[in-house]
Amino acid sequence: MLLSLQPAPVLIAQRATVPARHENPTTAAEEAEAPAVFEWYLASLTRFRARRFAEGRRIVVRLRDAHLPPEIASLVGDINILLIKEGSILEASEEWLRAAAGLIASARLGVAGPLLAQVERYTRRGAVLVDDLIGEFQDLGRRSRVEALPPEAAARKAYEAVLRLLPEPKAMLAQYQRAALEARRLTASDVRAIAMAVRAAAVAAGLLPQPGVGLPPQPAPGLLPPELAEVITYPTHIRLDAFSPAYPGRRFSVRITVTEEAPVPSRRSVLLLLDDRPLAAFSLGSTTHQLLLPPRTAPGVHRLSATVPRQGPYLAAAAQSSLRVIQAASNVRLVLPRVTLAPGRLHVSGRATSRFGPLANALVEVRTGPAAGVARTSPAGEFTLTLRLPAALDFVGPEAVTARTFPEEPWNAAGDGRASIFVVNLINATLAGLMALALPLAGLTYRRTQRTAQEPLPAPVIPVKLPGLLRAPAPISDTVVQRQPRTAREEIIAAYLEALAAVRRQTGVEPLPAMTVREYAARVRPRLPTEAFARLTGMVEVAFYSARVLEPETPALARDLSGQVRREVGRALR
Repeated sequence: MLLSLQPAPVLIAQRATVPARHENPTTAAEEAEAPAVFEWYLASLTRFRARRFAEGRRIVVRLRDAHLPPEIASLVGDINILLIKEGSILEASEEWLRAAAGLIASARLGVAGPLLAQVERYTRRGAVLVDDLIGEFQDLGRRSRVEALPPEAAARKAYEAVLRLLPEPKAMLAQYQRAALEARRLTASDVRAIAMAVRAAAVAAGLLPQPGVGLPPQPAPGLLPPELAEVITYPTHIRLDAFSPAYPGRRFSVRITVTEEAPVPSRRSVLLLLDDRPLAAFSLGSTTHQLLLPPRTAPGVHRLSATVPRQGPYLAAAAQSSLRVIQAASNVRLVLPRVTLAPGRLHVSGRATSRFGPLANALVEVRTGPAAGVARTSPAGEFTLTLRLPAALDFVGPEAVTARTFPEEPWNAAGDGRASIFVVNLINATLAGLMALALPLAGLTYRRTQRTAQEPLPAPVIPVKLPGLLRAPAPISDTVVQRQPRTAREEIIAAYLEALAAVRRQTGVEPLPAMTVREYAARVRPRLPTEAFARLTGMVEVAFYSARVLEPETPALARDLSGQVRREVGRALR
């Protein structure tokens, strides 16, 4: 029963990485999956293959916390000790070889000899440990019954991969041993003659200063023995910093720093990619570059990556950074007259800008009601156009004028502008005037007809005017209401008049001759706390223009609504 731990992702049979399940071995429960240890060993050997020996040893050390059955725990402990020793031998051998290569390249052959001898002793010992490891792993495979698992099981795949990887450390040690022997053969010759020849060649190649300058000698990797040069590797480190935000079609800053743990710098280049597409290439070092972002780069977060390829003993390196791409917001300022006539022409001008200055040659679309027009901006971002306002009956009163700009530059985003204008409709005004003249004549004719029929005259009235109604069969503006209402309709109209007077005092908005009662209610609605006046407006429309019979409770409801409006006004004015 083994605790299933979670090693770092490893490559199994050249497929996707397969992690184990649990991260903390001291808190997870025991499970009957002893073969899972092979996933950890595979992760360790994979690090050894990549010459990341310290990481490989850390993975093995974590297995000490696993809960194992007694028959497996001792065997796993022996394997752990062997693997840790093997990783240490590999790491020490490579470090000593790298140090010896630097000494040989600087013609210090006598000092390099003891290091090379130490490498030979360590590689022979490491080869013996590899043979022991192979036997121990085969024994662990039998005891854990990993071969009885299905072929697709992760533990069995890890076990088979471990058996394939075990000979590789032995091959690495053999390569280290050959390199050490070759280098020792060189140092065993006439050390003085070889040193002088190596130094002379290095001076001629410009790798060492002229005699007498007093500068420290520089390594000459090209003069190393072939076997030694083949096994020496130099890590490369790269750092990438991108300065956001960036704008499509404009330059942005990126800083790239590449360092090599090598005695002599390589002649490689660093390749910069934007979303896996090549963007630029630079020489190694630490520099800040101003790069042009492709104009078609979409706004959002993009991935910048810098890579340095491997070249001989110089290892590859890569780094990534995020680049946030945005577009600058556009602003449109409109210049309009306060009042215009419909039908007629409306002259609109304005200016479009962004944080980068005027929007030159941008397309501007302007709309108001049913009228629309387009124009192009000047180099200063200015535009002028004329809209033809139609004779639409509903095109009257305050109207919004909107403008939308479509910049030509890729770094500017589309923007909007808004303004307001008051439209006076000539047709509606004419109709309202004619109706205002016709209604008094109609009332006079009606009264004369009543006298002719010898009917009693109506009681004295007090003329009270309501706002005109443009699209109604008869306007309210010249209608008179008796001081003492007789009918339900008159009561509703009287209640509306009282509420109207209160609303006019509170809002300061006067009804225009071209307004209906409904339009007036819509205009003052934002300044009133409730819908009482709007409901009363609907009732007065029905009472004044409809011939249907009113409900008996309608006048009382109208009085209640009128009283509510007057109370609200009183509270607002206090």
